[in-house]
Amino acid sequence: MDTRKVKHQYLLSKWTPIVRECRTSGMTVKAWCQENNVDEKQFFYWQRRVREELCTSAQAPEKEQPTVFAELPIHICHKETSQSDMFRPGLVISTGDYRLELANQTSSKLLEAVLKVIHHV
Repeated sequence: MDTRKVKHQYLLSKWTPIVRECRTSGMTVKAWCQENNVDEKQFFYWQRRVREELCTSAQAPEKEQPTVFAELPIHICHKETSQSDMFRPGLVISTGDYRLELANQTSSKLLEAVLKVIHHV
């Protein structure tokens, strides 16, 4: 990334909360800018840039997210389990040496996150 893009991203990160604060204040832009010592022309310039960035990022394909691993607790059952007490998966996903068994109650968000991780394995 070149220095202009870095500077632009920095200024966007600086102006985004300023634009949000002004717009949620209930005041007119002119009154808010006067009260907060913000140049009105700069405000409108950066408001436009912030909106363009939001529109662009909303339309852009999802960027590849880094793989994140989470430690899962292991519950050890000390009693004898009968065949009826055993987990019966509603869905089994196998890829390579990995096997994932999911219950029917698995949330769609969890399933989506798991599939993204599996995609990167």
